[in-house]
Amino acid sequence: MPSPAETPVPADGTIRNAADANRLLGALAAAMDDLEGLLEREADLVRIGKLRAAGELAGEKSVKADAYVQIMLKARAQRPRSAALPRPRCTACASAIT
Repeated sequence: MPSPAETPVPADGTIRNAADANRLLGALAAAMDDLEGLLEREADLVRIGKLRAAGELAGEKSVKADAYVQIMLKARAQRPRSAALPRPRCTACASAIT
């Protein structure tokens, strides 16, 4: 089964409903967690002087960082589209999304 990071939104990248938005945000959180975990592991290796081992994580770090950036860009691309969505009736809700 693909992870949320692998299938965050429909193929054309458009969020059509709350489920698509939840998948995108879940994928973004998962990508961020993956990258953070790797950075922590790298920092731990550097702290104990295992610089070669830390350097060997560069390829994996690049892949995880790229995945995070790609998902983040998909999320940002949705902002212009979200302006066309109906506004919440609740004043507090409306101010939270502007």
